[in-house]
Amino acid sequence: MNVPTNEEQYEKSISELDQLRDALTYWGKIIQRLSKIKFIRSCRKISAEVEYSEAAEKEEKFIEQEKAKYQGDSTNHDLNAEKLKIAQVIDRESRLNKMWKDDDEEEANYSDEEQEEKRAPKQAKAAKRPNREKFAEIMKKDDAFPTLVNDLNDDEFEAESDNEAPAN
Repeated sequence: MNVPTNEEQYEKSISELDQLRDALTYWGKIIQRLSKIKFIRSCRKISAEVEYSEAAEKEEKFIEQEKAKYQGDSTNHDLNAEKLKIAQVIDRESRLNKMWKDDDEEEANYSDEEQEEKRAPKQAKAAKRPNREKFAEIMKKDDAFPTLVNDLNDDEFEAESDNEAPAN
């Protein structure tokens, strides 16, 4: 599309802009239908309803019919295929810009200290080993290890642990 420099080019530019507007409107409606289908399919409660499932199938058929219009060399469509491609590129770029803008806003909401904390790796705390008394207390509880059966008495456990010497 060129910038109009005379009256003849002005009329041509206006018609091209009208075609582009129509293509953008058409593509926006297609995106809305795709979003509707995605929403219905992703929600379990809604997708279980027959009414919504039928609506999604109807939308999918419509989209397939519209794709068929623009595939191949046929000219059974109202819009200029080039303008539709431009509309798709504009939509993609606007979505990317929106994503980048949202990311920038999130970063701006954090203070400098929060950003440093976010970037700095956190060191894991070493687990402390329980002492003998605490371990014996844990083992006395029946619900501490529900899948294990505690057949030993605590006196037997202490006697066995005293008899075992570390192997060197």
